[in-house]
Amino acid sequence: MTQSFDDTELMAFADGVLDEPRFSEVAAAIEADPRLAERLELIVAGGKAAGAVFAPLAGLPLPGELTARVKAAIAAHEGRVVPFRRRAAAWLPVAAAAAVAAIAVGPIAYFAGGGREAPLVAIGAPLAPALTAELGRLPSGAETRLGSAVLRTIATFTDASATLCREFEVDGPLTTVAVACRNGAEWRVAIAIDAPPANDGYAPASSLAALDAFLGSIDAGPPLPPEAEAEALARP
Repeated sequence: MTQSFDDTELMAFADGVLDEPRFSEVAAAIEADPRLAERLELIVAGGKAAGAVFAPLAGLPLPGELTARVKAAIAAHEGRVVPFRRRAAAWLPVAAAAAVAAIAVGPIAYFAGGGREAPLVAIGAPLAPALTAELGRLPSGAETRLGSAVLRTIATFTDASATLCREFEVDGPLTTVAVACRNGAEWRVAIAIDAPPANDGYAPASSLAALDAFLGSIDAGPPLPPEAEAEALARP
């Protein structure tokens, strides 16, 4: 029997806020029904957040190697069960172009401190000292204020090379979704994506598509449980 889902449910699914068991029911229906998947595509593609973030980036030249890597990661994720629950955007084919554009641009998040703006998150750079300290101690799911910004730790995991990484969000005028991986005592930003914040402060699904592609490309493992996370963060 075919189930029906209204637009509100589909958008909640795309943003990862639809409760179980409905979340799993929508996921299964999308995989089985191309028309439903197309409908979800149109809902997300027409959202204000997606238009505001990605439309100005459509004409940017992108490195061929990066384009191929992200598209391959998205293709590999279609139909797979991914480790982070809210990754509904992995089912959206329209996410490919947005994912490539977001990763290529490399945004920076800022926080106010000492009377001036200081960089907090920048791709390929070490984290700001204040963020380094908090990322090394806060458990996943915690929040803390850094100047005018709010840091929210999402998950801790390891990549294919067993490097410890953390997904986090920095909320300010924009929400920056980022992953940083530890190299000795240093945390280095691997990906950072800016997006207008959702009403609840969490990043919308339009940002998570690029994150999904990146996590697939590094073969990210499942989130560490609290005890294992604490032990991993405590290790030098």
